Amino acid sequence: MLTFFGVLMLSILWHSLLDDRSGTFGVSNYLALMNAPGVWRAMWNSLVLGVVTTLVTLALGFVVAYGLKCTAMPAKHFISFATSLPVLAPSLVLGLGLIFLLGRNGIVGNLLGVRLNIYGFWGLLIANVLYALPQAILIIRVTLRQSDTRQI
Repeated sequence: MLTFFGVLMLSILWHSLLDDRSGTFGVSNYLALMNAPGVWRAMWNSLVLGVVTTLVTLALGFVVAYGLKCTAMPAKHFISFATSLPVLAPSLVLGLGLIFLLGRNGIVGNLLGVRLNIYGFWGLLIANVLYALPQAILIIRVTLRQSDTRQI
């Protein structure tokens, strides 16, 4: 498996260092990419989205995990089951579900009589949080289970 992936990665690296126009070997492709318009803005947008997704996921994950582990809230088993279901489903199912629910002609928009736009930062944030939340809940629950209950 290492050979299979290693050969592919070395091939990609080799081709990235070859300049198609002049046939020379070097970092000219990378320099051209760094000077391309929009690259730095896309990198900044990705960084902001990643940080906000992490913060929101951690906050929601802690609240749910704490509720499941340390409180007497009703329907703990159902909530635990429901939050772990997305781990078993492919990410395509989550994406299509969000579009069907919150898309321009989605169920929520039709019921509320508004036209929602999830094709931007907020839609990506919702999708990323929903994708990462089950794993965060599982990890935080295990951490709370192993921690000293006097500190909780």
